Amino acid sequence: MAGRIQHHRTLRSLWVATICTAVVAAGACTTTPTDHTVPHVELVASGFEVSWPAAGPAGTTYTVERLGLGPSSPHDWTRVATTTSTSSIDRGLVVGDRYMYRLGVMSNGSVPGTWNVSLGALYVIPTLPVVRISTQGHAPVTSTEVYVPGTVAVTPNGGPLPGLTPTTAKVRARGNTTAGPEKKPYKVKLDTKASVLGLPAARDWVLLANWYDRSNLRNVAALDIGARVMPTWTPHHRLVEVVLNGDYRGVYLLTEQVEVGPDRVAVTEMTPQDVTGDAVTGGYLLEVDARLEANHEPGFRSSMNVPVVVKDPEPAEPQQMAYARSLIDDLETRLRSPDRADPTNGYRAVLDPESLVDWYLVQEVTRNQDVGYSSAFLHKDRGGLLRFGPLWDFDRSIGSPSGVPPQTVDGWQARTAMPWGQYLFQDPTLIAEISARWAEVRDDVLAVAATLPVTGASISTATRSDATRWGPSPTPAADNPAFLRSWLEQRVAWLDSQYPTP
Repeated sequence: MAGRIQHHRTLRSLWVATICTAVVAAGACTTTPTDHTVPHVELVASGFEVSWPAAGPAGTTYTVERLGLGPSSPHDWTRVATTTSTSSIDRGLVVGDRYMYRLGVMSNGSVPGTWNVSLGALYVIPTLPVVRISTQGHAPVTSTEVYVPGTVAVTPNGGPLPGLTPTTAKVRARGNTTAGPEKKPYKVKLDTKASVLGLPAARDWVLLANWYDRSNLRNVAALDIGARVMPTWTPHHRLVEVVLNGDYRGVYLLTEQVEVGPDRVAVTEMTPQDVTGDAVTGGYLLEVDARLEANHEPGFRSSMNVPVVVKDPEPAEPQQMAYARSLIDDLETRLRSPDRADPTNGYRAVLDPESLVDWYLVQEVTRNQDVGYSSAFLHKDRGGLLRFGPLWDFDRSIGSPSGVPPQTVDGWQARTAMPWGQYLFQDPTLIAEISARWAEVRDDVLAVAATLPVTGASISTATRSDATRWGPSPTPAADNPAFLRSWLEQRVAWLDSQYPTP
């Protein structure tokens, strides 16, 4: 014990001498540099590339040293390079260990008297496609409102899908609750449209952090079910690993942004001039989101106090906003009417029942906790009906223990919590349609469930790297791929008992 205490005292003296405080468990370090030669550490294929701005004329000699912070590394400073270059590659590292680097300027061959110290960095070997984001000046990405310019590159990492050469872009954090943890989701906006990992070319992409789903599979499963059940667009996705300014950030789900476009929500794109006649009738992308006021979103509270955000057109002209409100008001008037189920006078005259049934079944079979709170999208094309979709946000579903008691496989979720459900489910015809559709799609749900252990095994190394970076799952049993498969299979059986084959 005495030796361990002395060892930690020695390390602390080193850090104080270099004006650095290190938090070993988190791999974090704050520094007060003595000059402008603070080294930048970039995770590369073979180790870390350590680089720094020149601190003198050509020929200035630099010394780079490494400190291992993990259990498998020597806990003392080790010489990595003495060089006149402004970068050096450090190889031979231990996967899963953390390292710090210090840089000194040599003077007449003497050991530097002062050092500049890097942040702690985790060394892993990514096994999934790698999304590499580099911001100008290595600026941090923390704001959900302010974009930071930089470049984005995607390497297939041995996979069959095409990557993306370094492309200018801007990036910001995104999300609401998910924006709080240090592992943040990101919104990436490329300067020009590009295909990423075989997906249709676009500018806007999302990187979901799945902080509340350490299996990294719940959004995958729900979107895969949606792709089979819903004939309209469901966001495509790819599991990737993200490196931001050289720092390994873990496993993310790269997805298409929910937005209006020919390869996404395929409704007419409105212009500011579309304010009268048939033109003002579409297309619209709406979202039911309880954070309407908190996030200062453009939208309104309906006559039934449903919070509706107008996502597109953006910004909506006053006439377009008024039309969107009139759509929802008309729907709610019809739902509250005794004739609600009438095909002419009821809700079916303004709301497409097929999209409602498909959207509902995906929400119900996954027991999505957010179904009545946010991410409930609707869209309407010019001259058409309101339609439910697309799908979004399933990190708290499929037996998720996050934020609530563990979800059992029995019991209603969407039927009691979804927008306008208290009126919609008074329509016996709708119940019959759901039952008939469930008989058609239940096998699709089981087919997706069967893929989860295979997908989980394929990302197991990356998931372990993610756990090393951010800590293990607080509920490992509930984040096991086998658990997700079993939960879905039992959920299907329960829904079979509620919606028996007609």
